[in-house]
Amino acid sequence: MLDFKDLVDHFQQSGLLNHIEKEVTTHLELASIISGIGPAPVIFTNISDHEFPVVANVFSSRKSFSMAHAGKHQSHEGEGESVLPATNPDSFIHRLQHAIKNCKAPSILDENSEVSCQEIIHTEPDLDKLPILKHVEEDGGRYITSGVAIYTCPRYGGNMSFHRMMIIDDGKMVARVVENRGLDTALKESGGELEVAIAIGNAPQVMIAASTSPPKGVDELSIANALSPIELVKCKTIDVMVPAGSEIIIEGHFTGETADEGPFLDLTGTLDIIRNQPVFEVTCMTHRRNPMYHALLPASKEHELLMGLPREATMARELGKHPGFRDVRLTDGSAHWFNAVVQFEGGRNLDPEEIFKSTFLGHGSLKNCIIIDDDIEIADPLDVEFAITTRCQFTEDLYLFPNERGSSLDPSANQVTRETCKVGIDATIPRGKDRQAFMKKRLGRER
Repeated sequence: MLDFKDLVDHFQQSGLLNHIEKEVTTHLELASIISGIGPAPVIFTNISDHEFPVVANVFSSRKSFSMAHAGKHQSHEGEGESVLPATNPDSFIHRLQHAIKNCKAPSILDENSEVSCQEIIHTEPDLDKLPILKHVEEDGGRYITSGVAIYTCPRYGGNMSFHRMMIIDDGKMVARVVENRGLDTALKESGGELEVAIAIGNAPQVMIAASTSPPKGVDELSIANALSPIELVKCKTIDVMVPAGSEIIIEGHFTGETADEGPFLDLTGTLDIIRNQPVFEVTCMTHRRNPMYHALLPASKEHELLMGLPREATMARELGKHPGFRDVRLTDGSAHWFNAVVQFEGGRNLDPEEIFKSTFLGHGSLKNCIIIDDDIEIADPLDVEFAITTRCQFTEDLYLFPNERGSSLDPSANQVTRETCKVGIDATIPRGKDRQAFMKKRLGRER
């Protein structure tokens, strides 16, 4: 079974893991260094006033997630520029679609089993023992950003989701809980008090499954297990099952109290606002004998891919209903969230408006969508710009969808209603025109 430690070991054995041994602090310095390194995996082994090493950027490439399905060190997708189209059965996006549709409940170990995540047990936990980062001066405090919350909704059952958590003191945190999503629903159903475990240092299949938004009643841990097997074990002080291979587990409960949360540097690199949010109290902390703390840097490639890849899967699900669909990709410049490029077989008689509607249905926060032919490289923004420039006229090929619900992450959208105007651009070769007149020609003689 693949877990977080296996992934870090893989980068180490491949010579891809950067080691930083100089003493660094969790207050701004760590975040600055990680940001400067870029998407390269890195481990910090000398953290001021902390014993645990800090690892970052391990999920900064598609290959990390492909390994979740292929097993240890077996996937070649994502190496260099190699990313398989979403319609290819061997692609990670296709496999993620399959896992979402074909969930499989994980195995549950006996609660007395010896498992990695419970090798050390702290019944009087102290959050200050964890090397929790403050990322920018304006942040409301130190934040756990890589933790996934695992809980049981009284009405819909098991659930797992990402929530940033700001430290209040050594035993309390305040969590950002998005309205009408899984945890918000569970808190409302339970009257505001709910047992929850926060898992840090998780396997790639757990991380990507926690980022999905399946229908209510679908347990994300079952999606993770469908991608690659995981085992669960019961927590020590609460009735919650957690992945046995995680590095660190924080057990506790939401108290029914609220506190100010934020500001926080979010996906777009801009500051999110202060909100009154639910308070979480820690009752126990367990971890491996020598755990690694996963620091997920806000607005990093790791952050973008964790949020964006599941949306590529849901967009592909909807776009697959249209004949000729080949691929869909969220763009780097939009933080893998707001803009998508959709590729169809060239020469198809398409209905662009219906394709745009399907894409927006597959990803509700999407703001802009571009349709291209399959002679255009979907991952090359210069090639996509060429298609927009030479293949469309905005009087005919620009589609506006005003007064749509967008994303609170877009500072230009209405921050109360999320209302925005969505845009579709048909950058395919115009139907009825000579296709050869629009095609790039190779210089020199064909071989």
